[in-house]
Amino acid sequence: MKIDVIEEYAALYDFVEELRKCNRGSTIETKIERLAPEFPPLFQRFYTCFDALRRGFLDGCRPILGLDGCYLKGVAKGELLIVVARYANNQMFPLAWCVVEVESTTSWNWFLDILKRDIGTLDGYGWTFISDQQKHRFYARHVWANLVEKCPNGFRGKGLQKAFLACVKTTNVPCFEQMYITLEKEKEMAVATLLNANEIRFCKAYFSYNAKCDSADNNLTEPFNASIIHSRSKPIINMLNGIRLAVMEWIITKRKAILGWKRLYGPLIRAKPDKSIKESTK
Repeated sequence: MKIDVIEEYAALYDFVEELRKCNRGSTIETKIERLAPEFPPLFQRFYTCFDALRRGFLDGCRPILGLDGCYLKGVAKGELLIVVARYANNQMFPLAWCVVEVESTTSWNWFLDILKRDIGTLDGYGWTFISDQQKHRFYARHVWANLVEKCPNGFRGKGLQKAFLACVKTTNVPCFEQMYITLEKEKEMAVATLLNANEIRFCKAYFSYNAKCDSADNNLTEPFNASIIHSRSKPIINMLNGIRLAVMEWIITKRKAILGWKRLYGPLIRAKPDKSIKESTK
């Protein structure tokens, strides 16, 4: 196995050239480092954004992106950073991924700088990013989990979590304020600490209309991680090729499903007004 890993890293440049030749317009970039000028290069990062995915994202997805990272499970350790979008049926649309030595501010900056260039936004204006980190739109579930970890005695209980999620999911500011006021006193104190001055980051009532999405979670990254879980234990080229094949299969599956739509919009979108109509008649 270790010999296979070494051989695949040695063949990585050939793999890059083959990907570029077979996928015109795609962005495939690598980063290496040398401990000294006379030393051989050491692999550090590998970025992939296929042109078909980039064009599909720009033509048919909402301007909102979910960021996540997961560990590699093979002999050569590292992490895989991913970016997924939402297409017209509010489902996952994989956009780009990057193998890095470790998940850090430096590796994320390298990844996102290339991504911003690919999607044509150098300053990020007009785009919304969901992450478990404190930037752009917070991932509400991670916010809750982090606060439970930091304050185990103050943020426990299903009732309190339910109250928190009710504030998060309220869709306009007056309703948010009413929901906040009507909480029981002990819950209100905890939720006040929880929301503090950051409710604008992860509560629907404060979301910008530019994102065209009211999601307060980042759960679309999880199905993508699950779909490539076996590939993450393979050597570098086999892993990257496995991810490519998984994405190709996903595209074919979704294309067949869309051809079966009975309307000009997806069934998950139709389900939302149907639910509202049903609730309004109660």
